[in-house]
Order: sequence, then structure tokens, then C-alpha cells
Amino acid sequence: MHPVKKGAITILSAFNEVPDCPTSAKTAVGNRISGILAMFSESESGVRTAKQKITHLKSELRRTKEQLAVLRQELFDKSSEKEKTLLDDEDPRFALYEEDEEPKDEPKGKRARKLPADIETIIEHHYPEEMTCGCGHPLKSIKREERVGRLRIIPEHVVLVKDVYHTCACNRGLCKENKPIAAKSQSFIMRGRGIEPEFAAEAACQKFFEHIPSFRMERRLMNCNVNLSRQAIARNIAHLSKYLAPLRDALQSHVNAGYVAHMDETPISVLNPGKGKCDIGYIWATCRDERRWNPDAQPAVVYHYAHSRAGAVAEGILDGASLRFLQTDGYAAYNCLFKKGAITE
Repeated sequence: MHPVKKGAITILSAFNEVPDCPTSAKTAVGNRISGILAMFSESESGVRTAKQKITHLKSELRRTKEQLAVLRQELFDKSSEKEKTLLDDEDPRFALYEEDEEPKDEPKGKRARKLPADIETIIEHHYPEEMTCGCGHPLKSIKREERVGRLRIIPEHVVLVKDVYHTCACNRGLCKENKPIAAKSQSFIMRGRGIEPEFAAEAACQKFFEHIPSFRMERRLMNCNVNLSRQAIARNIAHLSKYLAPLRDALQSHVNAGYVAHMDETPISVLNPGKGKCDIGYIWATCRDERRWNPDAQPAVVYHYAHSRAGAVAEGILDGASLRFLQTDGYAAYNCLFKKGAITE
């Protein structure tokens, strides 16, 4: 209760307890105090309404500042420190009318480690060394305390998978109608190569996604007493990549069907066994990303390798493309793409 209300009620109660006080005086004082309480309630309601209006105006002002910053960014393509602090600085005149927020309890000590919800969990139970009571009866668990878990890493291990194909037949002595049936081998893209597709996919991910050279995987396999050379790993990755060609073509078709795309090339050193030294090759990257004006767009990047940096490589990559805009650097080889008229700018 507000101190003003509490004081008025206390005065009225004390005045009513005065002995030999005329009733008219009590009524007059009570009416005056009731009027004071009514005026205070009205003023308190007005203050509350004013605070709500100030809060609404502050939110509108902040939204307007954010829109103004976005417009300045699009117009001048620069954002100074003054513009960044424009959204962070609040008018000190509004600080007195801030709504009282409840203080948040900050966690003390070390924060809990964030782990995925579907992580495999192993529960280990720990019991006292002696589980027999002095009277001879076994002890029972009456309380359990689950403490913070610890992470355990399981090093990679290699297993050998052998396929055994059975031929089955009816073993009845009088049954001569059914012929033996042999299990058929399934189609296997890594037939005759000694490893599974998952093995080659893991090697490709480590090499191209995690940037781990093949000789390091060869060394880790040696620790497991598995003799698999880096050349064999590279050959299996190249063999598996042939089956990913339809996926690459689908990604390139998706990029070529866009409205605008980005294209660039970068040199890369390639071993040449015949010369005994490295040659210069080129990785051509084509990117489509329309999320700035189309939130539902699906971005994609496709990489092609070529020995040359000529414009014919770019023509072959963008053959049949319906692009209108192509963003490149000032390399003159891209000019051949605009002469045919398919790409206007």
C-alpha cells in the first residue's frame, strides 16, 4: 500500500477512536479524507497512464532510429561509429520514467556446459566397496546423487566387414521340387576397392571440409595397425566423386537458373608428375545468394577445376544460364559472357 493511503487510513482510524467526538465532526473528517484518497487514486492512475505512454513513445523512437540507420546504410553504404551508437544511447530525460524491472539472478560460479540433447549418455553406478552390513544382510541403495557428467572421447577404430552369401535349400528327403536358392549380391559402388562408401565419404569430409591432409589420416590408420596408403585414400575419394556428378550438375543448374550470380577464379598449385614440379590450375567458383531480397531463396556455391583461366571455361560453366546479372572482378576473360547477350550486365 502506498504511504499516502496508509497514512490517511491511520488518521481516520485514530480520529474515530477519540471519545466524546461529535458525529458531525467524524463525518466531515471522513469525507475530507475520502476526497483526498480519491484525488490521490486519480493522480496515481494518471501517472501510470503517462508512464505507459512514455514507454510506447520510447519503443516507437527506437524503431524509427533503427529504420533510419538501415536507410543510411543503404544510401551511403557506410556505417560510422556515431550511427552505431545512435541506437544504443538513450535520452537521459526518459531514464526517470523507466519501469521498475525485477533484478535478474545471475548464475554464480561456472556456467553449465552446453551439450546437444541427443548426445549418447553412459550411466555408471558407483556403490560402496563393502555392500554387506555388520549383521550379515546386504545393503540397499537408499539415496542416489547424480553429479555433473564428464566427456569421454572414443578414438576412431576400424572394423573389417565380411560378406557371407548363403545358398539355401529344403532339407526334406522327399522334397525334390524346390531348387537351391543363392543370395544375390547387392549393387555396390565400391566393389573391388576394399572399403565402404562411408569410409571414402569420411576421408573426403576430413580433406575438403576439415582441411586435414590424407597423410594424417594414413598415420592415424597406422596407429590402428591398418596399412592404407594416402594414394589409395585419394583414389577412392576420386572414385566416389564420380557418383556425385549428378548432384554437382543439379547445383550448377540451380545457380544458372537464378537472377544474379557471383563468379570468381583463384589459382591453385597442382602436382605434375611428368615435370617433377607444380603447375598452376584454377578453381572457378559460382555463387547464387538471393536471401537479401528473397528470404525463401536457397543459396548455393559450385566449384569447378580447370587448367586454364580462359573465358571459354566460364562459358562452359554458364552454358544455358538464364542469369541477368553476373558480378565479377575486372578480369577481361569475363567479357565474352556479355557479347552473346544472355547476360546483360
